[in-house]
Amino acid sequence: MLVPNLAGECELRLVKDDQRLYGLGFWGPNDDSCVVGVVPGDGRVLCLRPAPITIDDIPEVLRPYHSGLHKPAVSFFSSSVAQYVETAWRWHAAIQILRKVEEPSFTAPEADHVRHYERLYACVELVVDVARHIDRAVAADDQSVWIELIRGNSI
Repeated sequence: MLVPNLAGECELRLVKDDQRLYGLGFWGPNDDSCVVGVVPGDGRVLCLRPAPITIDDIPEVLRPYHSGLHKPAVSFFSSSVAQYVETAWRWHAAIQILRKVEEPSFTAPEADHVRHYERLYACVELVVDVARHIDRAVAADDQSVWIELIRGNSI
């Protein structure tokens, strides 16, 4: 059982005080990554961090580019374990394809680079649309962990 850090209002919208979650594992490259948990009874899948991430947690040199940064300690992933697994499976397949999209050489004309990134961004948005189609709650929340992961790890 996981004990989420209910650091503020954002977290309390997703989890009740003193509520425990079932652990599904980690999302990320190591044990310091977010923990994936399931709310008993309703089956929602949440991303748990030890504490919120704020502007103070990033190097000073990056702070001007991320003003207002706040990632809560508890974030919404999926409405159910089935939707989480379906989205994760499709995301895994999509990222394998996206990684094969070859970038033009650095000496290629600027127009080639523009076309490449337009194509890549369009493909990423197709994956985002699939995540929203699988789980309507993801469609209603642009701050969903799925949207962040897909957009942030594709390009």
